[in-house]
Amino acid sequence: MSHQKVRIGFLLAGLTNFCIVIFSRGYSNSLGVIDPHFDSTGCLLITLWGAAYISIARDYARVPWLPIVFGFEKLLYVSRWILFLASNPDFGAIWETDPLATIFFGIYGVVDGLYCLFFLYAGFTSLKNQDI
Repeated sequence: MSHQKVRIGFLLAGLTNFCIVIFSRGYSNSLGVIDPHFDSTGCLLITLWGAAYISIARDYARVPWLPIVFGFEKLLYVSRWILFLASNPDFGAIWETDPLATIFFGIYGVVDGLYCLFFLYAGFTSLKNQDI
């Protein structure tokens, strides 16, 4: 994958995290009612992670361990998502009261899983290509 495509990937990851503003209805506690991990503060922190991804888009190869950290951060969210789905067998019932939240909780783990793989790829590839 070219450096330009990886840079675009970092930008997309950041912008994806900014979508939490929409899903949380402007940092309200709408998602936190369903999963406390996504209360107003948690959603704000997700936005800050997105800003961090964007901030290293040009220079990710100079700091290869940082994308690796991002990858493990995404892995944490994927594991939280799996636990959430496993402990909420009636998850579909949320649709009747909050379709936007249902969409968010239905997809965020898959999206974070893909970004996890992307960040790990970017970090380990950069690490491998460094002259040590």
